[in-house]
Amino acid sequence: IWDVMNSLGLLLMVLFLPVTVVCLQPFRCVSNPSGHSSVSAAASVLCGESEHKVMLAIGSLGTLLYPVAVLGSVTTITWFYPRLVAVGKDAALLRSCRFLYQRFTPK
Repeated sequence: IWDVMNSLGLLLMVLFLPVTVVCLQPFRCVSNPSGHSSVSAAASVLCGESEHKVMLAIGSLGTLLYPVAVLGSVTTITWFYPRLVAVGKDAALLRSCRFLYQRFTPK
């Protein structure tokens, strides 16, 4: 199970940037020559209109559920990792977090 968690963690890291970009797209408005602003990813959606507000709500929820949660988890693991290594406990947890540290080994 710990190897599966390591693989899922690696998948989370690979998908982090693309999912974050998609979640933040509703927040990016560009001005049009007509004077109105529209969402850059969906030019037919005017910023501030009801459809845009729905997109903002979904984007906010997506941002909280994925990028913020992943960053919080990685920060927590990074914070506790040196202590776990120093004490030598929780070898299974260390195995499940290999995706964060395996690439950075001293030569």
